Amino acid sequence: MAAVRGRKEDKKNTSQAEQPEMGIENPSEEELMDENNQDKTQSKSLIAEDVRWEFNKKSKLWMPKHIKKPFLERMVVGKTLWDWMQLLIIPFVLTVGGFLFSTYQHDADQRRALDQQQATILQTYIDNIQDLLLNHNLRGDAPTPKSDADKVTIQEIQELAHARTLTALQGLDPQRKGALLQFLHEAQLIGMIDPKTDKGTARIIDLSFADLSGADLSGADLSGADLSGADLSFANLNGVDLSGANLRGAKVTIEQLAEASSLKDATMPDGTTYP
Repeated sequence: MAAVRGRKEDKKNTSQAEQPEMGIENPSEEELMDENNQDKTQSKSLIAEDVRWEFNKKSKLWMPKHIKKPFLERMVVGKTLWDWMQLLIIPFVLTVGGFLFSTYQHDADQRRALDQQQATILQTYIDNIQDLLLNHNLRGDAPTPKSDADKVTIQEIQELAHARTLTALQGLDPQRKGALLQFLHEAQLIGMIDPKTDKGTARIIDLSFADLSGADLSGADLSGADLSGADLSFANLNGVDLSGANLRGAKVTIEQLAEASSLKDATMPDGTTYP
C-alpha cells in the first residue's frame, strides 16, 4: 500500500511541475515569430519630420538620424522671400556691381595711362626742339651759314623739326595741341607779323598739313603761320589772329574763320587773299 501511495504522489508532483505557474501565460506562435524577426533585425525606427529615431538593441537607446532630402526639395521647401533674395538676388547684384566697378576702374586706368602718354609726348617734343635750338642752330643765325653745305645742314635740321612737330600733334589731345602751338609761337618758330612794323618774322617751322583737328587755339597768335593743307576741322578759332596766314587747302569752315580776330591779308582755303 505504501509503495502504491508513493507512486501516486510522484506522478502528481510530475504533473504539477509540467503545469505553468499562475499569472504567466505561454507566448503564442505569432509572438514567438515577432520576437524571432526582431532578433534578426538590429534596430527599429521612428520617423519624425526630418529626423529618424532608431532604437539600437545593443545600446538599448533611441538614436537620432537625420534624413537627407533630395536637393530640389531642400532648396524649395520652407524658403521665404528673404531666403530667395539671399540665394539669388543679392549674389547677382554683387556680381553685376563687381563687374561694373571693374570696368570703371579699367577705363579710369586707361584714361590715366593715355593722359600720361600725351604729357610725355609733349614734354619730349619741347625738349627735342630746345635741343635743336641750343645745340644745332635750328634758326640758322648763330652763326650765319657761310657755305651751301651749312645751309643744307640747317635746312635738314628744320625739316627734322617739322617732321617731329607733325608726329607730336598726331598724338596729342586738343588742349595739348594748343599748348604746343603756344610754345612754337613764344619761341618765334612758326612766323609772326609784328603789328608795329607790319612785317613778318622768319618762319622756321611751318605747320603745313599739321593735324590740328579739335585743337583749342582760342586767342592764339598764328599771324603769318603756314597752315596750308592743315586739318583745322572742329578746332576752336575763337579770337585767333590769322592775319597773313597761309590757309590754302586747309580743312576749315567759313563759320570757324568768322570767329577769328583777324584775317587781314590771309590766304584763304580757296587760294584767294582776304582783304
